[in-house]
Amino acid sequence: MKQKIFAFNFGFTLIESLVAMTILITAILGPMSIAANGIASASYVRDQTTAFFLAQEGLEYVRNVRDSNALTTPPLDWLTGLEACVSSSCTIDPSNNAVTACSGACPAVRYDSATNLYGYAAGSETNFVRTIRITPTVSGTEVNVSSMVTWKQKALGERSTTVEETLFNWHK
Repeated sequence: MKQKIFAFNFGFTLIESLVAMTILITAILGPMSIAANGIASASYVRDQTTAFFLAQEGLEYVRNVRDSNALTTPPLDWLTGLEACVSSSCTIDPSNNAVTACSGACPAVRYDSATNLYGYAAGSETNFVRTIRITPTVSGTEVNVSSMVTWKQKALGERSTTVEETLFNWHK
């Protein structure tokens, strides 16, 4: 009488194991890569939005000074208080009503977490640099105001956003 020997092969072959590992790694890395890109994009959008609002704030300050000068009695020259910005770069700190000429590169904007305000006097240094420049286009009646904010984005390097507006001496 002959006996039959049954060999039970439990387990996986090397190729089956490699295929299974490849599928698992792909299934894990795909969503992780998408999540990482989403986080990086959210960080970029947050910084870009902050930069745009800082640039807009610079323009609004210049416009406010122009309008306030026209409303004084007697009216002041329309660019009084902004001389540091005419044909050169300057910083504007609206919370302290300070306009300062930049000698070389302008300093980084600071964020004061106690007041939730951006400025130059107090707080921790941010990665944003705001540069205001007023360029006369028609002598005495028209200027081009440029407010540029630059910042360093981790993966993308230095980025910038610029807001420009033409202002007129409407009081004259």
